Amino acid sequence: QAKHNRAKERLQQKAAANRATRLGPAGIGEVSSSRDVLSGGAFKPVRNASTGFSPVQRAAYYVGSFPLSVPRGEDIAKHVEQKLKTLTIKKEAPGVPIKVVILRDGIKLFRVDGETLFMAHSLTRVSLSMGFRHMQLFAFVARNPSAKGGQTLCHVVYCTREDVPDELSNLVSQAFELAYVDMLSS
Repeated sequence: QAKHNRAKERLQQKAAANRATRLGPAGIGEVSSSRDVLSGGAFKPVRNASTGFSPVQRAAYYVGSFPLSVPRGEDIAKHVEQKLKTLTIKKEAPGVPIKVVILRDGIKLFRVDGETLFMAHSLTRVSLSMGFRHMQLFAFVARNPSAKGGQTLCHVVYCTREDVPDELSNLVSQAFELAYVDMLSS
C-alpha cells in the first residue's frame, strides 16, 4: 500500500509539474487545469479509442544533453530555462536530425531514417518536459539509468516549427495524466 501511495504521489507531482511549466507568451506560463488539458482546452488531444493515446512523431534536431543537479526544494524548471537561455543554436545547423516520438509510455528519439533508435526514456524516468516557443526548443528531464546514482539529464531538441515545442510538452503531460488515471483505476 505504501509503495502504491508513493507511486501515486510521484505521478501526481509529475503531472502537476508539467501542467505548471508550459510555455506562455513571456516564457514559462501556466495552463488553467488538467481538466482543460484532457478536454482539449489548451490543445487538441490525440486519442486512440483502445489505448487513450496515439503516438505522435515530429521532425527535429537533437541539440544535446546536460547534467542537471538541482538542490532539493528548488525549481527544476527555472534551472532548465536559465541553462537554455545560455545556449547558442545555429539555425542552419542546429544539431543531429532526428524524429521525436511521444508515446503513451515515454519519449523516443530516432535518427531520420526512422528505424535507428537514438534515445529512449520511459515515462517513469521522465520528471519534466517543457516547450519554449520563442526559442523553438523542447526539453525534457530524465534519469539516466546507466549512469552511477541515476544521473539526471536534460535533453534538448530544436523543433522545425514554432508550435511544436508546446505540442510535444503537452503530449508528454497528457501521457502523465493518462498514466495517473490508469494507476487510480487499477
